[in-house]
Amino acid sequence: MNFRITISRRRSLRNGALRSWPMAMALVAGSCGGSPTSAPTAVATPPNSSSASVVSVKVSGQAPIVGDSAQFSATASLSDGSQQVVTGLATWGSSNSGVASAISGGTVRGNAVGEADITATYQTVSGQVHVSIGLGVIPGGLAAGQYRFPTSNFDTMDAFITIEIDPGPTSSIFWAHQFFFEHGSGDDGAYLGLQTRGIAFGRDVGKMAIYSVWNAVDAVAGPGATFERFGNEGSGYSIRLPYQYQQGVTYRFRVSREGSGWWGVTLRDMSSGGEVSVGRILGKATWSGLSSYVANFTEGYSRVSSCAALEHARARFDQPAASPPSSLANLFDHHTYGNCVAVARTIASGSTLVHEVGVR
Repeated sequence: MNFRITISRRRSLRNGALRSWPMAMALVAGSCGGSPTSAPTAVATPPNSSSASVVSVKVSGQAPIVGDSAQFSATASLSDGSQQVVTGLATWGSSNSGVASAISGGTVRGNAVGEADITATYQTVSGQVHVSIGLGVIPGGLAAGQYRFPTSNFDTMDAFITIEIDPGPTSSIFWAHQFFFEHGSGDDGAYLGLQTRGIAFGRDVGKMAIYSVWNAVDAVAGPGATFERFGNEGSGYSIRLPYQYQQGVTYRFRVSREGSGWWGVTLRDMSSGGEVSVGRILGKATWSGLSSYVANFTEGYSRVSSCAALEHARARFDQPAASPPSSLANLFDHHTYGNCVAVARTIASGSTLVHEVGVR
């Protein structure tokens, strides 16, 4: 199979939408969009001396991108030389609320591309800061590896992921394995993996395991999981399981033929031995076993202010295995790509591949 042609037609899913990769992965946010950052509770500290007057007010904060919010702060300098945080006591405003709006407590929301001055007034003294609101960037696909088994038409495949550096709960990073079916078209593919901030039925569920199949017929979710049908760029089923994966632990996803066209996935903690069923999905009647081609990828699926702001994350993908017959897949390509290629890298050791993003 011609390598580059194969790449251009491979697809990946996120939130159930299967998309061509690597070139089109940056479009993922069209289905999920940016997520406003929750503003921390502002603490107001009144002046500690009733005789001290306010000399100046300093406003600080990082401008949000369109559709996001950011917490700003206001600090008053007093005539006795002290400083007090007055974020919650100040009156907030914006010179251009169509671009950036400011509300009580210092929360600033980006509404449109443009410029604005954010003002905080405390005891008739005002301070301001100028902000530039931009669209930011959706990182999309960042790093990928491609493998091939020496044979095909397997009943079972094991795929391994170890999160070596977890970027934290406010990030939007997806680590995934991708696979395909014998006697299926190029679009008859599937993926499974771990997300830092998963979405199930439009609700943020935090850390999540996901298993999705394009052109699937039906689905049954495992205990604690849910499934939903998607219809963007085709159709299929996606199963989502809130799952508190841990940094430094290796997890094994096992895809198994369950008969009558059903393909089940289990997720095993290789440290504790604990295993859960993610669920099973019914494929087309024409599909037989699993094909020889598999891949992995790392994706940033929410908008960030810039590629430099992408959180640092690293995951290790160990060599995939399949049976029968017992077989190991060989890595034949790994690369970085997409909008933020400058902050991503791949490191191969044999057929084990590390993806690192948010590289400084």
